[in-house]
Amino acid sequence: MKIALIAPNPTFQTEDLEKEASSRNHTCIRIKLSEIDVTNTQTDKTIQELLEYDVVLFRNGADRVTKMILGKALHNRKRLFINSGYFKDPLLSDKFYQTHMASQARIKVPKTFSLKESAPGTYKRLTEKLGSPFIMKPTTGAQGFGVKIISSEGDYARFSKRIFKTLIQEYIPNDGDYRVLVIGHKAIGTYKRIPPKGDFRANISQGGSGKKVTDKELSKRLMEMAEKVTPLFNLEIAGIDIIKSKNTDELYFIESNSIPQWQGFKATTGINVAGKIIDYFENCHNGE
Repeated sequence: MKIALIAPNPTFQTEDLEKEASSRNHTCIRIKLSEIDVTNTQTDKTIQELLEYDVVLFRNGADRVTKMILGKALHNRKRLFINSGYFKDPLLSDKFYQTHMASQARIKVPKTFSLKESAPGTYKRLTEKLGSPFIMKPTTGAQGFGVKIISSEGDYARFSKRIFKTLIQEYIPNDGDYRVLVIGHKAIGTYKRIPPKGDFRANISQGGSGKKVTDKELSKRLMEMAEKVTPLFNLEIAGIDIIKSKNTDELYFIESNSIPQWQGFKATTGINVAGKIIDYFENCHNGE
């Protein structure tokens, strides 16, 4: 089997996949995208190169529209392009859209608003609707970047200057979040991410730490929620972030990540994520 990994630079994830694929005598190559002729995908050089592979996994290096065009072109020629949501549902990376779709599917989410303007009295209206503090974050992005907790009108004044594509969300008291990794719409495991001292963002890339989930009933609930989320966005491989309220123990879907990192997940759980992904690719390639 021949596997192409679309990524501009090597990462822990790409190297982990290359090592696992090589151990099974599969070809696995990282490819950096160049220009793509969107007016003629039948003859485009990049697409022709990717057609030499059985599976194409997108990791990074293209905008939303390019991913859609590339994915559709490869899918139409019977190649497995992951995630298929990139061409079936191009809005999948938008957090506001994710929250809306999950709520429509009766999956519990924090109360959320899209902010279109910041006029006098906006902060007061938001606290009346959401309480205080509340969360502000960009509708796209990952690794906790740009996520702010708003506890005062001064905080709001500082962080509301970039109104376009801003999501305002109810703050759910918690002591960390849970990352569930899903492959082929099946959850393979979960771990808890604990924020560093003085921060509320439970993200390993922001200095957080990982902890095993030993509560089997909680683990089951987390994985069941994650498996309900991924089909909404056609995500065959994803990291699903969930929080548990300290006050009620209820679970809330926060967001999905279509390009999950798994270094912290693997170190905490001991699960061979690359092995699970290659298993999935093999099953798809064999028509299972």
